[in-house]
Amino acid sequence: MGIFDRWFAKPLPTHTATVTPSTADEVRRIATKQGLSVDDICLVVGRGADGNFSLDITEDRAVTSDRRNAMAISHGLRVILPVSLASTFADLVITFEHGGFFFKSAANPQAVASDPARVELSPERLFRLSPALRSDENAMKRTAYALREGDSRAAVVVSIKPLVVAAYTDELCAVALLQFPQWLAVEQQLKVGTRLLTLNMYLKGSDVVSDLVRGEGAEFNYRNFIPLIADFLGADQDRVEQRKAEISESEWERTVALGIEAMARARGRYRDGCPPNSGKPAY
Repeated sequence: MGIFDRWFAKPLPTHTATVTPSTADEVRRIATKQGLSVDDICLVVGRGADGNFSLDITEDRAVTSDRRNAMAISHGLRVILPVSLASTFADLVITFEHGGFFFKSAANPQAVASDPARVELSPERLFRLSPALRSDENAMKRTAYALREGDSRAAVVVSIKPLVVAAYTDELCAVALLQFPQWLAVEQQLKVGTRLLTLNMYLKGSDVVSDLVRGEGAEFNYRNFIPLIADFLGADQDRVEQRKAEISESEWERTVALGIEAMARARGRYRDGCPPNSGKPAY
């Protein structure tokens, strides 16, 4: 912000949302990587109609003069929030942990998995599936967090060539079809009907993504989910088998039935099951 702006610009309304030191450090790291001036950046916080928050890092001075925005200084970082959100999220704290940003507020309750499996990540297995993540520490942390805290549900192999797994979510009463490298079928002696375990993270919203069909009895809190197959990524396979044994026969049967329907609908279009792509719709 220049001298003229500091002397003559009318200050924005203020808000009380804050960021943690780890968030401020990560924002500055990202800004430096993008070639932005750390002294001039603002962290712009938004929220879409689906309830999901968004973050943007900008040097654009227009955001600090737009009267529709409110501003606070938190850990030396200018944090911009729409005035319309300032009172609703007065206690909002933006944290950076487990390799990702989290938005904590009484008005934004965090989803808690009903059946977390607490599976620990095997970095060796992850890097075999997703070699590019060797150089992305944050993506690895997010994957590890999802395996520990994700909602554990049934998953079933529905095709061997190509290798496709139907991952079930009870929140949507639906399955996502995930394709994996063919060598996994040989290495793990998979066949159609093999039972696996998916760990799911969810994205808020009621407008479900195009490759999912919300089933009868589904909750309307989520628009998509990010499934990870624990059998392919976990370090503790005994824990994976223990959790699979706890899943009801009716859930396994439902996963198979929904998988058959989804295969007919997909016509050869499947999600990439390898992290970090399994949340991207196939069509």
